[in-house]
Amino acid sequence: MILALYLISGILEPNYLQPSHIMSVLVLCSFLGIICIGQTLVILTGGADLSVAYSVTFTACVFAQTTKATGNGILGFLAAIAAGILIGLFKGIGVAYLQITPMVMTLAVNSILMSYTFLYTQGVLKGESTALVTALAKDSFLGIRYCVLVWGILGLLTVFLLRKTAFGRKIFAVGCSQRVSDISAINTRMVLTGVYIFASVMMAVAGILLIGYLGY
Repeated sequence: MILALYLISGILEPNYLQPSHIMSVLVLCSFLGIICIGQTLVILTGGADLSVAYSVTFTACVFAQTTKATGNGILGFLAAIAAGILIGLFKGIGVAYLQITPMVMTLAVNSILMSYTFLYTQGVLKGESTALVTALAKDSFLGIRYCVLVWGILGLLTVFLLRKTAFGRKIFAVGCSQRVSDISAINTRMVLTGVYIFASVMMAVAGILLIGYLGY
């Protein structure tokens, strides 16, 4: 059905099949795709993360405003990633250690981040991107945008993580049964916390690239 819809769209609007249009669609997909990489791990553990909207927004604001305040894009990047790690740690502790239902915990975190974003920015759009981040979002290599390449590389690394590492096997085990995982000497709490941290870092990466794409 998807293939049929794609072909019909191409017949009705020939420009739909142009490589430039396909690439522009892939660029928009790359931001969501990077977020979905982290969400995949969360879902594999039997959870769901509803804090995507303001996890992305808040980390993007941290990157943009830190970069503008310090004039150093590296510090802005590190600050955004650190914010993502702290957000993921908070969610992981709530889900793994306090036994709060993932949907409830992450929805609450989204509300908290929404409020804190408005406090942090005072409701005013400000901050800036860096030349490197803008290039990653807008420039291309052999006709393929760098952000699409970043999405692909992160996806391949995640496949490797899930299939070839002990941590990946533990994620599947926890998703099948946390009780059996505990009996099998798997530290399910650490696995769950690690998964939410990973997912939040992916949201931070998507937020940083979005700043480069939008320019503010």
